[in-house]
Amino acid sequence: MGTTTKKTIAIFRSNRRVYLSVALGVCVLFATAASASQPRPIGMVLDEADAMRSDANRSRFAELLEELNHRVAEASEEQSEQISYLNAYRTALAGSYKQAIAEAVDLFQRSKNADMRFRAAALALNGMAVQADYTGGLRQLESILPLVDQVKNIEVRRQGLGAGATLYNQVGQYELAIPLLEKIRQGGGLSPRTSCFTNYAELEALQGLGRFPEDGTADRYASKCEGNGEKLVAVFIRSFIARSLKAQGKIDEASRLLERLSREAHDIGYPAQISQVDSLLAEVRLLRHDLEGALRASASAVAAGEKTPTSAVSLVSAYKTQYQVAETRGDTIRALAAYKLYMQADKQNIDQVKAKELAYQIVRHETQQKAQQISLLSKQNEVLRLQQQVDKQSAQNSRLMVLLMLLVCGFVGYWAYKVKRVQISLKRWAETDALTQVSNRHSFSQTSRNALTDAARDGEEVAMVMFDLDHFKAINDRFGHGTGDWVLKEVAEVCRSFCRRVDQIGRLGGEEFAFLLRGYDARSAVRLSDDCRARLASIDTAPSGHSFVVTGSFGVTTTALSGYDLTRLLSHADNALYRAKREGRNRVYLYEPAAVSVESQFGEVMADNVVPLKAEPAAWA
Repeated sequence: MGTTTKKTIAIFRSNRRVYLSVALGVCVLFATAASASQPRPIGMVLDEADAMRSDANRSRFAELLEELNHRVAEASEEQSEQISYLNAYRTALAGSYKQAIAEAVDLFQRSKNADMRFRAAALALNGMAVQADYTGGLRQLESILPLVDQVKNIEVRRQGLGAGATLYNQVGQYELAIPLLEKIRQGGGLSPRTSCFTNYAELEALQGLGRFPEDGTADRYASKCEGNGEKLVAVFIRSFIARSLKAQGKIDEASRLLERLSREAHDIGYPAQISQVDSLLAEVRLLRHDLEGALRASASAVAAGEKTPTSAVSLVSAYKTQYQVAETRGDTIRALAAYKLYMQADKQNIDQVKAKELAYQIVRHETQQKAQQISLLSKQNEVLRLQQQVDKQSAQNSRLMVLLMLLVCGFVGYWAYKVKRVQISLKRWAETDALTQVSNRHSFSQTSRNALTDAARDGEEVAMVMFDLDHFKAINDRFGHGTGDWVLKEVAEVCRSFCRRVDQIGRLGGEEFAFLLRGYDARSAVRLSDDCRARLASIDTAPSGHSFVVTGSFGVTTTALSGYDLTRLLSHADNALYRAKREGRNRVYLYEPAAVSVESQFGEVMADNVVPLKAEPAAWA
């Protein structure tokens, strides 16, 4: 061994600890680099993205979804469907609800997984609710409720039930929302996010039913939501608290809370929330005689409310505040302009409430029809089963062939008779309102057009009367839908007592009814309408278990005023009805075409002149 080699060995031995440390460090660096180059399993990324769907984690959610879209080729079929769901959710989060609904419905139709179909349907339902497509949303809800027991993931089940409860709240069916919320809480163990939205929906329903808690429960719910990053929901809950404080006369306390909520709502930037908070803030500032502050808040509420279809109530409040401020200042021009906007918003809000009620009635009627069709198909299947049994018995025993054939003919004839009777019943149900047993809107329109054609040919005058029950939603909210249904039946009985065989009576939807009276001129129709109004007010409500007064607002027109076109007759009668509503309810108005158009300062033509023929003070207990 040479001298150089010996020196090298000696140097290595003296520094071997150093060399070993360096080698170990290099190995660790290579291992770290190798692990960094390997992406996480796609399932882990999916789980994290699903957990980051909250609005508070929007940026992180977008990053994870971008990674998943690049790696979709390595995903299984189930994971690919989950990525599609998250993409649809992001589309909804960005405000493109129509596209999000289309994507969710497509996923619902092609997926075979019950949990995924339920999630997709719930997402579509949420989008329809935001878009104010209440009929579509209620139909979607009817399609997912039968799937609840098939859903294995309890959080997925809770999300769908929560979406259904939210929709019921939006259409004013608060009593239907509460059982769904109770199902969500069954079993306990709610995630913070699910608990937050469940508590919010419960408070919204209780407020709608007039049972909002005043024991600090709402504030605790809001604090929990805020602690979990759900600031949007926390602000909504506290706006409920502010409204409750205002109703209790605690104006200063409500003002302090709303000032803070307004800043938070503007930071979040959700238009519906800004409109709701600022319209309430404007009311409170007006009560405190802060006119400038009330104007600023109401202007902010209007600007935000015009961006969303669900802010009708907030717009009514904001325009009313502007009108009251102008009136207080003695600025009649601005007061008149603001009052006009207020009345337009109020009419739109009434129309929206009616649309929600009509959507609920339509879907409920469709559900009943489906049940009837299923029952009919079941009976038809029973007929087929009996026929098969008869055929089998006939083949086994030829000696009883004649007897069996007679038996088959008897059964076929019997069931054909039963089916025919069911078909006749279905036709009658299709033309008759299921609750009141008077004509539905479609049947009323068809028979009325025929009657108008005959009357026009004979030169006979015909009257159209429309009336709407006053404060009917309040009856439903205060005493329940069972009492509301009782009222509608009693009203229908009153209407029948005023109709001859040649007249037509129909329920147009909700609490709205109409008469077509052949041979009636304006004076006779008004007299009959006033008699009917008086009869409604005299209905004894004791059998319902509650004490209240039923009143109606009537609009009247005739073919002498509006012609023989059904659409024009209904429109003119409806104009008179709305005037009766605006002028205090529980009265009769006759439509009369305007002789001179009155223009506002903006050049818009005012509504047709409607002349009051009878006015009575509205009664409500």
